[in-house]
Amino acid sequence: MSMKKETLEDIIIASGIKKEIIAKRMGISPSYLWRLRQEPNKMDLDYMKKLSEAMGVELDRVIEAVKNN
Repeated sequence: MSMKKETLEDIIIASGIKKEIIAKRMGISPSYLWRLRQEPNKMDLDYMKKLSEAMGVELDRVIEAVKNN
């Protein structure tokens, strides 16, 4: 039995933080966060770090989720 791999969207939803707040904490616009969510594999390490800090989750978890998209 294989477990579903966690995606970036799964982490964002599980955080319970509104996307607008996450974007503000990252210092980007909500529309840019939307673009990052659509193509997470294009997100660089700096944005992954900002995203993990904005949601209060481990950076490794975000990196793994980006790989799973």
